[in-house]
Amino acid sequence: MLNFSGVSRAGLIGRLLRLPLALIPKGMVVRVLQGRLRGYRWIANASTRGCWLGSCEMSKQAKFAACVVEKNIVYDVGANVGLYTLLASACVGPSGKVFAFEPLPENLVYLEKHSILNHCTNVSVHRMAVSDRSAKLRFQRGEDRSASQLSEYGDLDINAISLDEFVYRDSNPAPHVVKIDVEGAEFKVLCGARRLLQENRPIIFLATHSHQLHAKCCQLLLSAAYWLEGVDGSQIEKTEELICYPAKRSCFASTTSLLTQSSIKRPCFGRNKYCQGADG
Repeated sequence: MLNFSGVSRAGLIGRLLRLPLALIPKGMVVRVLQGRLRGYRWIANASTRGCWLGSCEMSKQAKFAACVVEKNIVYDVGANVGLYTLLASACVGPSGKVFAFEPLPENLVYLEKHSILNHCTNVSVHRMAVSDRSAKLRFQRGEDRSASQLSEYGDLDINAISLDEFVYRDSNPAPHVVKIDVEGAEFKVLCGARRLLQENRPIIFLATHSHQLHAKCCQLLLSAAYWLEGVDGSQIEKTEELICYPAKRSCFASTTSLLTQSSIKRPCFGRNKYCQGADG
C-alpha cells in the first residue's frame, strides 16, 4: 500500500501530489482508496485526506484490524469523525457491535453520516464523553476538531460517563477491544474502567498526550497485569501510541509492590487469542 501521508509537504513531490486534492469540493463523498476500508464512503473534508487516501495511521490501523475479529464488541472512545468506528464495524461484521463515544457536535455530524453512508447497522453512537465518572463536564474546542478536549475552561457543556458505569450499571456488553484517544483525558478514562480491566480484560489501543499522563497510564495498566508495547513495536518509553494486551496473572515473572514491564511475561497472542494472554 502507498503511504501518501508519509510524503512530506515540504518537498516538490509532496506538493505535486497534493495539488489535485485541493480541487475536491468540500462535502463531496469519496471512496477510501486502500486498506481494510477500501471502497467505503467518506466525506472529503471530514478530517485529514489520509483518512480516505487510506494512509492515515497505517500501522495502527493494521494492528487494530489484526486484533478485532468477527462477533467482537469494540468501544471507540473519542471516536472523532469515525475512522476507527468504521474499521471496527468492518472487522466485527453483522454479529458484532461497535459503541462509538464522541461529545463534540461538529464531529458527531460526520460520525453519524459516515455510519449511515456505509450502512453500519452494527454501530451505536453515544453523544457523550468518557471519564472517571458520570457528570456534566465542560468541553473546550481546539484549533481543529481533532484537538478538542475536556477542560474546566471549556465553552461547551457535555455529559460524561465511565466505562464501568456503562458496562456494569447500564448492562451494556463488555468490550473485547477498546480504542482510547481523548486528548488528555486518557488517565481518567482508565480510572473509570478499573473493574473492566480486572474482570473483562479487553485489549486497549491507547494514545497518550503528555509524558506525565503516559507514565500514569502505563503504571495503572501494569498494575492491572497488562503487557504494553508501541503500536510500531517500539519501547513504551519512546512512543505515545500503545497496544495493551491482558496477561494472565500467573504470567508474572516476579511479585513486586511497584510493577514494571519486566515483572510481567509477554503474552503469546494472535488474532484476539492468547497462549498466555486473556484470562480464561
